[in-house]
Amino acid sequence: MLYSLLLVPGSTGQFMKSLPVVASIVFAISLMEALLVLPSHLNHKIKEGKAAKLYAPFARVKRFHDAMTDGLDRLRDVTYANQIQLDISIVILY
Repeated sequence: MLYSLLLVPGSTGQFMKSLPVVASIVFAISLMEALLVLPSHLNHKIKEGKAAKLYAPFARVKRFHDAMTDGLDRLRDVTYANQIQLDISIVILY
């Protein structure tokens, strides 16, 4: 469906060319959110007992989600923060 928009000729085609790209990116991010974030939120509501056994397969997803969250936190707090400090120090020197 979206691929056909890439094939539209002329100025209309150039205008419509970004639509399938953006829509594909949005759909991919939405899928990642549905697979990684939503099960983690659902896992917080699970209590001990039958529900815990029913949702046991999501424990692996939650561990993966927690690992990804920790990695992104480290990226933000260490790598990105160091790069920002370096950039600011370079700007101040000039």
